[in-house]
Amino acid sequence: MAITYMNRVAAAFILSVANSDRSYSTVTLKESTTEYASGEVVVAEYEEAVAASGNFNTPTGLWVAATSVPAADLDGYAKVKVGFLVRPTLATDGDIDELVVDQDAEVRTRDTTLGDLTAPAKALIVAAVEAAGIKLR
Repeated sequence: MAITYMNRVAAAFILSVANSDRSYSTVTLKESTTEYASGEVVVAEYEEAVAASGNFNTPTGLWVAATSVPAADLDGYAKVKVGFLVRPTLATDGDIDELVVDQDAEVRTRDTTLGDLTAPAKALIVAAVEAAGIKLR
């Protein structure tokens, strides 16, 4: 039976995962005024080493909603690390650790926020997702 959180089915986007737990990782979501949704596309956040350089190569250790990062910034990331959030999560009181699917899995895109991304951002995200061995359906 599916687990529901706040009348939503958690992890409805997951079609299959690899044997064992290798498809999952725990990441630290950055504090946010809005709720992270189940199936939310999240990316590892980077900072610019030199302000206004466009080169984002210093990881912050936090993950943010992909929709909150401009495509131009994503293009300057040293590496685009992507995951799909398993459960809806409130991070209004501070950063919070949460489970994501980030490799060797199969996900249904209509149940994720992938469709909310701009075309350039979506192209970068899809390339990173496919490189991680995640099949998009």
